[in-house]
Parts: sequence; structure tokens; C-alpha cells
Amino acid sequence: MKKRKILTLIILAISSLSINAEEVENNAKERKANQIYIRRNNGYAAPNEFNMYNSLFPISFAYEIPSIQYNTFGFVRFIGDSKFSIEGNFFEYKKTNFSFDRINPYTDQISKGNLGTYYRSEQNLFLNYHLIENRIIFNLGIQRLQSDLSDGRFAFYNYNLSQNLNGLTAGLLLESPRFYGLYISAGYRYSILSGFTEINHSIVTSARNFEFAQIKDNPFTKYYATETKLIIGYEFTDSILFSLGFIDQSAKVVQNKSQIITSDSFSTILIRSNIEYTAKNEYFGSTFASITYKY
Repeated sequence: MKKRKILTLIILAISSLSINAEEVENNAKERKANQIYIRRNNGYAAPNEFNMYNSLFPISFAYEIPSIQYNTFGFVRFIGDSKFSIEGNFFEYKKTNFSFDRINPYTDQISKGNLGTYYRSEQNLFLNYHLIENRIIFNLGIQRLQSDLSDGRFAFYNYNLSQNLNGLTAGLLLESPRFYGLYISAGYRYSILSGFTEINHSIVTSARNFEFAQIKDNPFTKYYATETKLIIGYEFTDSILFSLGFIDQSAKVVQNKSQIITSDSFSTILIRSNIEYTAKNEYFGSTFASITYKY
């Protein structure tokens, strides 16, 4: 909450500066240019797959938020001499051997466990409208998100928890005038996505007779996400720009009512209620360093 209050104040300050941007540009015009950029992110992830994992395996409750590192690649290309540009960016990362604390509910003893492999990818394609060039930018676009948490041991068990979502996203980016090459920027984006969540867990009950039990569901899912970011940048030259910042992402996840059926009615009720109660949010936060080439 404190971060959002600070970000709101910064956005208001940038807005005030942006209103007078045309006067500043008369003195020091910043050229419109196509861009390519790479951003190195370092942060933490609490995806909804962890909530689903905890719903299926409450005895092995996982509560650590693991660190992640990944690269985002992007571009901005103006449409002729207009105020419109097309922007695209994407990232993906994969981390194996996610560790967590396993809690025994009978003894309260804690031991280390392994969550398996977590994978996530995101692709965005925007149409930007530069209301005031290099100052106020509105964007509207499409977003695709895929994520997966999986693990298994041959002839013993396996599980796969994943999300596959698509939808619309819209946002606003504000940027201050340059002061000896320095500037600050703040942005907000809201996404409405839909798709399916996959829950698939099987465990071998009799290796001799090739018997196994399976928990499976594929609920329709709605996903409402917000993203806020703050950037401090510096233009080394007309072509090279370096920036530092942070990104805060959170999402509300709404799944259709669980249809999971297990080997007994008690487990069915327990797992269904756990999923419906806990599998409904995500959080990601990261700091980053980015370099942009203008041409």
C-alpha cells in the first residue's frame, strides 16, 4: 500500500510536468525514434500454481516465495510520422528444484522439500498513442500468459498445475522532461484475461498391478491483473538509454467451481474447498536494469 501511495504521488508530479511539456520541447526537442530494449529482472514470484499445490498437498505446505531472474526483450516502432507506435515485448523463465518448507501437522516439524520445476512466459503486443511525445502515452493491446508447475517420479507420482490465458490489456505511461539527460517515468496497466487452468495429479497405488489414482480438473478461468512500475532513466547519447526501476504485479484469479473427484468423498470435499478458497491470487515483484537502443 505504501508503494502505491508513493507511486501515485510520482504520477501526479510527472503529470504536472507533462502538462507543460510543449514549452520544454520548444527548448530541447527530444526526437521520436524506434527502439529495441532488453531488461534484466530480479525479483520474487508467488504464482497461483503454488496455491493449487498447497490445496492438493496440505501436509507439504509450501510458503517460501522463491527468487527469479529473467530477461525481457522488446521493441517500439512508430507508424510513419503519426502519433501511433507498435510495441511488443516478451519474456520466459524456467526454474528447477524450487525448495520449500514441509510442515508436519502432527509434530509441527519442518523439513525441506522440492516443488519441482516452474515455468512462465508472457507476450504483449500494444498499440501506443503518444498524446504528448515522450510525455504521455496511452496503450491498448493483447496479452498471452502461460505458466506451469510440475514434478514427478517414475512409477510413483506426477503432477502438473498450469494456466493458459489470453486477453486484453490497457495502460498509461507518464514521463518527465529530461534534466541533463535524467528523467523519471511511471506506468500503470490493467489486464483482463481468460482461459483454462489445468490440475492433473496422479499417484501409483499398486506398481505390481499398474494401478493409480488421479485428480484432474480443467476449470475455465478469469484473470484480472494490475501492473505498476517506476523508472529512473538516463540518456547517455541520442541513441543509448539506460534505466533502473521496479515492477509490482498482482492478479485476482477466478476459477469455475471445482469438479475434482478423488477416491473418497472426504478428500473430494477437502481438496475442492481448498482450491476454491486459496487458488485465487498471484503476486510478482521485481527490480530491473534496462538498456535501450534508439534508431
